[in-house]
Amino acid sequence: MTRRLRFATTAFALLVAGACSDSTGVTGDSLTQSEAFLVFAELQAAIATALGNVATASPASVSGLLQTPLPDVTGACDRGGSVTLSGEYEDNIDPSTGTGTFTFDFLESIDDCVVLAGSTTFTVNGAPNLLITGNVTIDENFVVTGTYTMDGAFRFTADDDRSGTCDVDVDVDLGTGATSGQVCGKSVAS
Repeated sequence: MTRRLRFATTAFALLVAGACSDSTGVTGDSLTQSEAFLVFAELQAAIATALGNVATASPASVSGLLQTPLPDVTGACDRGGSVTLSGEYEDNIDPSTGTGTFTFDFLESIDDCVVLAGSTTFTVNGAPNLLITGNVTIDENFVVTGTYTMDGAFRFTADDDRSGTCDVDVDVDLGTGATSGQVCGKSVAS
């Protein structure tokens, strides 16, 4: 499964998986469940774009990515702004078979990412950032398993005069696509 597909699958699962909400995870004005997930999904799509830009780059660019620390990679948000991914990873993938494991510890920096949710436009920044940690295994049938966790917060301002900060604490099982945790105080499970 490609990185872009994993992030897109996760974002989609978060959009459809929300079950209930509570009052934790938000400072300032609230977002609806749909707004919170649309913002979160856009942030993940921008990461997928950043990783996709690297995957389609020249071999020299890709070899530059395959080092630790990870050089900053940036993806544009659809309506403006960007997300930058940086961090460390350990690669134990056999180059001849494509199988093995890798672990990662990334930082997602958000810079004026513009998101449209219904008729409301949000501008999103890190508060200060999101941390993404995980491990992945690719077996001889190229089945991808593993988990990753996203923790941190983002700040938002909306064109309807709302503003606030949303906590993110999400766990994802890459083998099953199952998610758990919270985004903006909204519980997610799939």
